[in-house]
Amino acid sequence: MTWITTVNVPKALPVFEKHGVVDYVLFDTPATFIDPFPENMAVLKPNWEIAG
Repeated sequence: MTWITTVNVPKALPVFEKHGVVDYVLFDTPATFIDPFPENMAVLKPNWEIAG
């Protein structure tokens, strides 16, 4: 998240302004939701590869 807020967003601001983007929201998914995701998906979709 630090990279997004300190590097990516500042570089994207001119593009946002050029195209009239007036609102930009970031959502940081809590680890309590992310951590069990690969195990849950392994049961539901065993052939899927989950990037981590």
